Amino acid sequence: MSVYQYSGITTQGKSVNGVIDADSPKNAKLKLRQNGVFPVDLSERSHSISSITEAKRGVFDFPRSPRSSTLLVFTKQLSILLDAGVPVLRALSLLGDQIVDPYFRGVLSEVQEGIKEGKSFGDSLAAHPRTFNSLTVHMVKAGEASGELGAVLGRLGDSLERQAHLKGRLSNALIYPAFMAGIGLLILVGLVTFVIPQITSVFSEMGAALPLPTLVLMGMSSFLNEYGWELLVGFLGGMVAVYWLLLTSIGRLWRDRSLLRLPILGKILLQVALSKFSQTLGTLLRSGVSLLKGLHIAKKVLGNRVLESIMEQAAEHIREGESLADHLRRSQRIPSLFVNMVAVGEQTGDLEEMLLKVGQAYDVEVEMRLTRLMSLLEPLMVFVMGIIVLFIVLAILLPLFQMSQIIH
Repeated sequence: MSVYQYSGITTQGKSVNGVIDADSPKNAKLKLRQNGVFPVDLSERSHSISSITEAKRGVFDFPRSPRSSTLLVFTKQLSILLDAGVPVLRALSLLGDQIVDPYFRGVLSEVQEGIKEGKSFGDSLAAHPRTFNSLTVHMVKAGEASGELGAVLGRLGDSLERQAHLKGRLSNALIYPAFMAGIGLLILVGLVTFVIPQITSVFSEMGAALPLPTLVLMGMSSFLNEYGWELLVGFLGGMVAVYWLLLTSIGRLWRDRSLLRLPILGKILLQVALSKFSQTLGTLLRSGVSLLKGLHIAKKVLGNRVLESIMEQAAEHIREGESLADHLRRSQRIPSLFVNMVAVGEQTGDLEEMLLKVGQAYDVEVEMRLTRLMSLLEPLMVFVMGIIVLFIVLAILLPLFQMSQIIH
């Protein structure tokens, strides 16, 4: 397929020019006429746009996705430009000039080419599924159909911003204890492996009964020095086995079911998932997307196979005439607050607003839970580290005190 550069006149009498993919000049003219453009001049420029892009990629340059923060900023800025009356092509050109990521800048260039060929903005985005997910594509199409593209992108940007903030809060809450636990484990392994063996011989020559902390520490040191490599190989092998298990559908289902059963953290993860889902579905419904299509798109943001399965079944029951709230109530996995808010929304005919409100309510509750969790974890981690340090100090110092008493 080749690229043809054209100039022509639209049905409104405006002069236009651009490029279009086609198998032959005849098909190129046919495409232009179908899009309401009467070609005046047509000439072959080069190979297809997609093949040019592929040729620019190196052998080891695999397709990737831009950072979520880049997409968030792009969506917000595009919304502002469109609300100010800037045409889509001009807005994309302005934003493309300030994009630092070369991959994303190339994608925007191809999106502009698609629009110039006569495709809609939504269809041009849909050609790049690794960059623009189905949520973005369907919201853009809904915005184009309703003539409120700027407002729809603004709502999409707000939703992405709330989700990014919630994800950041959850990550920060989990990183701190994981970091402290890792540091404590490394210190303990280092002491037991390298320091304790050097003073073990001194303790053994004493001949006296050693205190329990010292015996435990010496036993750990002896075990790690004798079976350390076997433990390391076994640990790495276990990690690889778990990784491969999680690549299977059964493994992912087991992981997601186990996460929801975790004390404290399981409820937080459930609320985070439902917050993202309700805000996404509410935003889609407000933008004119049907409930069934919205469920199909919004379930993908849940990030949990158990919850995704519930929403898939909900769509099937809705096709059979059942309400969304009735099915969610029977699932026994969804909190009553969420179910009741959905039921009220369906009864009042204002489901999208109720979904957005319940999403905001969950945002507030998750914030409060994470704040309480962090306030508990910090002193708890300090206490645990203190216990470990105290145990090691006692294990080393108590025999030294015994030695000094024997000498005196």
